[in-house]
This record gives sequence, C-alpha cells and structure tokens, in this order.
Amino acid sequence: MSAAQGQTEAEKAASNPVAKKISLEYQSVFQFDFGEEEKTGYVGMFQPVLPKTIGPINFISRPLIPIIALPEVTLGPDGTIPGLPFPPVGQPGQQVKKSGLGDIGYQLFLSPAKPGKIIWGVGPFLTFPTASHPTLGNEKWAAGPAAVVLAQPGKATVGVLAANTWSYAGASDRAATNQFMLQYFANYALGNGWAIATQPMMTANWRAQENRWLVPVGGGINKVFKGKVPVAVKLHAYWHAARPDSASNWQLMFSVQPVILLK
Repeated sequence: MSAAQGQTEAEKAASNPVAKKISLEYQSVFQFDFGEEEKTGYVGMFQPVLPKTIGPINFISRPLIPIIALPEVTLGPDGTIPGLPFPPVGQPGQQVKKSGLGDIGYQLFLSPAKPGKIIWGVGPFLTFPTASHPTLGNEKWAAGPAAVVLAQPGKATVGVLAANTWSYAGASDRAATNQFMLQYFANYALGNGWAIATQPMMTANWRAQENRWLVPVGGGINKVFKGKVPVAVKLHAYWHAARPDSASNWQLMFSVQPVILLK
C-alpha cells in the first residue's frame, strides 16, 4: 500500500464510526455565549474505538468519557446543560459552576466484518452515573438502542447515528431520563488529506415540557496527517438553530484522532 493509499484509507476509517480501526480521539467543544449570562463552557470527550472480530461480525466498542467545565449559569425550565451526547439533567433554576468527570457512556456496535456498499451497525448504548459532582451527571443508570448507517461512495462519506436511552435505576431524588441523540455526518475529501465535513450532534430531552431540542448547524475542515500512525484533526464551528434556554448560541469543536488501521 502506498503512502497516498494509506492516507485515503485512514481518511475513510476516521469518518466511519464502525470501521475496523483502533482510534483514540479526544474532542474539545467550547460553548460560547452560554445561555443568557453569556459565559463560556467546555466539554472534553475522550472517545476510544476498540474493535474485535468474531466470525462474520465486528464488535466495535466505543466508550464516551466526558470532562466538563461549567460556568456559573442558571439552568433553564428544562433543567438541562446541553453539549453532551446525553446531557445531564438538573433542577430548573439551579445555579451550577463545576468541573470534573461527567457520566460515562458506552456504545457497542455489531457490524458485518465484510460490509457492502451500505455500512451499518446496531447495538446497545449504556450510560453510568460516574459524574464527580451531581450537577455534572444524572445520577442514573440508563440504557437503550443505538444504530448507525453510512455509505462511502468515491471521495464522500455520508451517514447518520442515532440512539435513545431511558433511565432504569439510580438516585431516587433525581428525575427519570428519556434522552435522544442524532448525529448526521458528511465528509468530502479534497486531496492531500484535506476534507470539508459536518457532524452536528442533535439532542432531545423528551421529558422537557418545552425547548426539548438542541440543533447545531455548521461544519468545518478535517486534515489527516501522514505518519506511522495517521492522525486526523478536525476544526468545526456550529450555530445552535434551536436550543434550550440554558444552552449556548455557538460551539467550536476541535479534535485530534490517531487512527490505527486493522486488517
């Protein structure tokens, strides 16, 4: 395999959530104009991808480990702090200003080891009450289904990933959760490792009476750097077309993703 072919394969693998690869992505999301108080928040998400092939099936493990830094804001009527795949839910009107570990999530996708033109994966999504402070998590155990479907024709990658979780155990003084996530993603390679891309993370809190949705709109650029271990770097900006009162108006996302291709 030539260096150019290796870079192309790394580009395709980096934009495919169920590719057979070892990936160690760290994503930083900066929230600007955080609610009405115009303060900045931060969510760091470590997202390793660890595959295992058994017979005709790839088992793709995707832990989601969030590090959160919140400004002192007042939660809106829905009691949420958006910016995570499944944001923590607090009490409406609650004052929060904390930093630390959030609730860890875990996705397990089962996907064909020899995919066709349409690539897909299905499996469970679990969240665990690991937050270092109650305001950084839900204090609930939750689970639900997740699915991803995508195609990679030519220089493009297009697809969608969706999941929903419901709480089933945890602190009795915290509200039950019913939360939805949908991420559509598109990537078009420009050559020499460069690409234009979008991957907004939309979320909905079904238990909220109003302002359920966070809907980012935007995109940015990706670059895969050559090396023994290719590294994908992303820089994206998103405007929140729909948002709860406690959400920011904008977010800036920067991520670094080493990619090890597996045969």
